[in-house]
Amino acid sequence: MWFSSLTTPARSVLVGMLLIAAYFGYSRLTAPWLDVERSAVLIPDMIAQSERPKETEHTGDWFPSDPWVKTAGKKNHHGARHLYFNDLEIVDDNQNGKAGHRIRLTPVALAWEHKEAEIPFTMTAASATIQLDGMGAMLDHTSGLQNNGMGRIRGLLIPGDVRIRGPDGLRIDGRNFYVSEDSMKVWSSQPVNFVWKTHTGRAESGVDIQLLVPEGPNHGGLTATGGIQWVRFNGRVVCDLNIQDEDRPMKSTFLQINAARSLELHPQIGSAVFMGHLNQPLSRDNQILITHPDEKGGVDHLYCSRLTLQFQPEAAESPSDPAPSETREQKTTASRDWQLLSIEADGRRVVCHSSSENLLFEMTHLRYLPGQRLVEMWDSNTAGNNAPRVRLLQNSSEIHAPQVMAFLDEHNQPRTIEFRGPGALNHTEGADSEALQVSWSQMCQFLLGDSPRVMLDGDVSIRQLSGEMEMSGQWAEMTLKRQISADTPVQTASFAGNVPPVTPSAIADDQATPAGGTGPLSRSERLDLDDLHPDVLTVRHNVRLQNRDISGRASHELKVTFLPQGGVAGFSGSTNETSNVTTLQGRNGRRQLDASTERNGFTEFSCESIEASVLFSGQDPNSAETRLQNIWLNGDVHVDHQADNIDHSFAARGSFLFAEAGFDNGHTISLFGNPATVSGRLSSVEGPRIDLQELQQEVKVEGGGRLKLIVDRGLDGKPLPRPAPLDIYWGEQMSFHGNQAKFRGDIRAVMKDGVSQDAEVRCAGMTVTFSRDLRMRNNADGSFSPTESATDMDSLVPTESKNADIASVETEGRVTIRVTQLADGVPIAVHRAEVNGFVVDTRSGEFSGTGPGWIESTQPDRNNHVRLAPAVTAHSNTPVRVSEQAFMYVKASFIGTVTGNMNDQLMTLQQHVDGVFGPVRRLGDTVEVAQSSTSQLPDWTGILRCEELSVSVIPGRTHEEQSFSLLARENASLELRQLSGHADVISYDHSKEQFILRTDGDHLATVLHRAQDSGDVRRIDGKRFVYYPGLNELKANEIFGVRAAQ
Repeated sequence: MWFSSLTTPARSVLVGMLLIAAYFGYSRLTAPWLDVERSAVLIPDMIAQSERPKETEHTGDWFPSDPWVKTAGKKNHHGARHLYFNDLEIVDDNQNGKAGHRIRLTPVALAWEHKEAEIPFTMTAASATIQLDGMGAMLDHTSGLQNNGMGRIRGLLIPGDVRIRGPDGLRIDGRNFYVSEDSMKVWSSQPVNFVWKTHTGRAESGVDIQLLVPEGPNHGGLTATGGIQWVRFNGRVVCDLNIQDEDRPMKSTFLQINAARSLELHPQIGSAVFMGHLNQPLSRDNQILITHPDEKGGVDHLYCSRLTLQFQPEAAESPSDPAPSETREQKTTASRDWQLLSIEADGRRVVCHSSSENLLFEMTHLRYLPGQRLVEMWDSNTAGNNAPRVRLLQNSSEIHAPQVMAFLDEHNQPRTIEFRGPGALNHTEGADSEALQVSWSQMCQFLLGDSPRVMLDGDVSIRQLSGEMEMSGQWAEMTLKRQISADTPVQTASFAGNVPPVTPSAIADDQATPAGGTGPLSRSERLDLDDLHPDVLTVRHNVRLQNRDISGRASHELKVTFLPQGGVAGFSGSTNETSNVTTLQGRNGRRQLDASTERNGFTEFSCESIEASVLFSGQDPNSAETRLQNIWLNGDVHVDHQADNIDHSFAARGSFLFAEAGFDNGHTISLFGNPATVSGRLSSVEGPRIDLQELQQEVKVEGGGRLKLIVDRGLDGKPLPRPAPLDIYWGEQMSFHGNQAKFRGDIRAVMKDGVSQDAEVRCAGMTVTFSRDLRMRNNADGSFSPTESATDMDSLVPTESKNADIASVETEGRVTIRVTQLADGVPIAVHRAEVNGFVVDTRSGEFSGTGPGWIESTQPDRNNHVRLAPAVTAHSNTPVRVSEQAFMYVKASFIGTVTGNMNDQLMTLQQHVDGVFGPVRRLGDTVEVAQSSTSQLPDWTGILRCEELSVSVIPGRTHEEQSFSLLARENASLELRQLSGHADVISYDHSKEQFILRTDGDHLATVLHRAQDSGDVRRIDGKRFVYYPGLNELKANEIFGVRAAQ
């Protein structure tokens, strides 16, 4: 009734309200059956359903730094995604009428696992806001939030501090991260710190992480991803790389990389790519700088636009499963073992600088292969008409070639550097005029090490920078020598005229010496292109040798020995300013002439092979000199010398030619042949050997030099097992006349036969007299020997000459002598002496010298009378006896004279003789007793003082059975550890191990004797005492008193 009483408008409103209420009720009742759950999409090939209960049971172990995850109040596992949190807050519900919802979780932990990774990708933070798609089940708190109840996550906002962990030790710490299902990325624009494998770093502009996207259109998004595809750290990236050396487990390579743009990691393929700005000029602000402290104490720098590090997994040693006892946490925190496969740098311009070697390389590509210990450098720039080339700069030197290969040793130091393809070594105007410029067409090899060499192949040209000398051929080898001592420092590189955009000063700012380092090395310890002075240079095949005065050709080989300033080879002529040595002066082009005669000309020659010596001298580049000497022309020799004075021109033919001081007129030139011929305008001569100019028996050398003789007897006058060289060096002058040679100034005479003895004498002046008059003959090795006098030319033939013996040697000034006795080439004894004015006559054996001086001898105790304490510390009251054979050391100083006879093996020292003797462990060791008291002396060690001391050899049946004796007279005293005494005469017989102390008149001899190390000391006065130190046994005759010593 009431409904019909209503007006028509009122009835219409009421019906509408009832329909709306019925619709909401119906929709409320049917929503659970009609709502579609779109987020419950699983990809079978990503997560096996059968393993889900087992996997979800231990996923809390993926967060070892967040223990709360194991006891998290709420967990949600959906596909490959695992979510842990304690509290949930609904931020909005169906905001703006959309289907999604946002919730805030605190704290929060996320993990995405992948079937191929032991360690999942995880994120943890204090809170996170999650954008969900499909929230119906979520809002029903009775669902328990398990498995798919959370729904599908579309995105996350994670404010504050965030920790990210992943496979291979990946760790990222930063702030304010975002996660998007649309892009399948995780990113932050805030600075982050990161760790990957053993490497650490920081990125100033955040990080982008691209997650793996499963295949197929319905891949499931964040619920199905199982790993990381790549990670890119943005902005300025500073990274410290610690790369393990697989051949040296205890060694690792440290690199610090400063990249201007980014670092991109690809964990799946094990690569890391640092980026600068590819299209910008090379500078420290927009490219990549790599620093590496080397093992020599310096720092290496590398500038490039892109740096790629490629790693590869190490092969597993065993395919067996992990041990059952291995925990899930141990397994998940482990990472794969990777080894460095290659490092490659490229860009418009790549610069590598080594402070130790003071080298700078320029190129466009550099590749380092640790497994092969190989560094490759090449250039791909094709701008201009020049061919691509790699440049190496050092001080005033530059090498360029299309490709460079550096082969490293086990310490990662270069052992071989190859410059492949056409290249050259050039020097700027600031270089030493002695420097050599080199070019080649195929390859240049630097073989470094103890004996550095340079090998050249293909159209080789070697030219002195001054332009005075040039050599060419098809192949060459240079053995190098170091001319600067190890304590000579060098400065940081200065590349004048070739300053790259990355200046050496900028590099120097970055090359702080690491702790314990020594900075740049001295020239003698590094490769120095400015100091590549060869020791020996060999050129082969179609050889040419040219300078301003000489042009020569050799069909087979040229061998040049380069000598330091003041050095000579063989029998050298004068080297003073007025000498006649062939002198090629520097850039002024002036040739030095003899003071009394003008001799100019040009010499052409041809032969099969050439041997010569080159002497560089002078410090001023504008006056540096090159001296060509000791020239040997071998095989089918043709020489044509055209002098300005036609009377001095000649032509020579023969088998061999020796020009001691080049081809200048007035020098001795020896020509050998069968026969040899020399023809000039006025004369012609033939013979087996021809010495041009004068065949005289007097030789005089002004200035320093060396005389090399072949002798049959040693300095002691005894026959040698075989002829041996005697080298005599002097500093001022040498003259040779008849059978006598005189030397002045810093004399050093060395005789080494390598079999029986090595001897050396140093003094201020020396006169050597031979047993017969001398003529000089040339030996095959370039040395000279004294020969018997003769008047015919046949006596000059080397095979018909006999070596002369040394008759006497007389020295002046302070003399030092050292003689090393050898047995089958092994040193067995060393004898040294220092006296004044030493004279020895090898025929009679007599010798003499004046003091003050000293004589020292170390030789084996062949009869094993003396034993030596081992190299250990003896404890108190515990003397150490030994089983080690000793050498016997004896040294005596005096201020009077020394006389003796080598034939009688007797020597006498006079006036204030002070001697010390004792066993030593090895040759070269000495006995020092100056700071020791008598009671502290070692066994068999003693001090002997007197006014006259005689040393003689006690003969034996064999040389090994020989021994020696000492006889001290006048105020003689002896100090041993167990005994000391004074007497008129003290003698010692080493073969008997016996000391005798006695008096000559009415005096008494006095000894102090200790029977035991810890016993009392007795004083005994008597006429004669016999003491055996090995037994500590004392025998006395005519004792006049015994009492305790004070």
